[in-house]
Amino acid sequence: ADQLPQLTDSLAKILRDTARLQEVGKLLRQTHKGIENAVAHWPELHKNLGRSSLLLRNTKMQLDYVLTHRDAYEASLQHTLLLSRMLSAALPLLTEQLEMELGDQERALTDLDESIQDVQEMLPHVAHGTSNVLQATRLLLLLLAAIFGLHGGCLIADARMGRPRAFPSSSYTGHREI
Repeated sequence: ADQLPQLTDSLAKILRDTARLQEVGKLLRQTHKGIENAVAHWPELHKNLGRSSLLLRNTKMQLDYVLTHRDAYEASLQHTLLLSRMLSAALPLLTEQLEMELGDQERALTDLDESIQDVQEMLPHVAHGTSNVLQATRLLLLLLAAIFGLHGGCLIADARMGRPRAFPSSSYTGHREI
């Protein structure tokens, strides 16, 4: 009976250790799955690490080149800064010139609009005048046709009556003999 409390304590301790062993087993299974996953993705990981290594080598070579030619890069940077300052100084003047040109173009467009409106206002008057001229021309052509018709009728009538022609003969050359 004296050993019963010790045995109970030992049993409780063993049960607690068993619960811990279950946790350790669970952690070992998770670790095993992680290792299997890493092994499955190892070729892809190896390939990506190789690419990263190549990229780092190329970057190192570029940085080494920049460091050996630092003076040229700094001179280029100074030149770029100078150009940007010159551009920023000239920008207000360019903007002002563009605004003036836009104003001139707006005025020219306004003048053009007014001219177009003037032409549109004059167009009916010009059309009416042109119509009158065309009608007068038509009347003159009709009058000429009537005159030529009357003249032709007179010539035909004279020829039927036997009257001599008033025109020179066909042997007429247009020159008078002296």
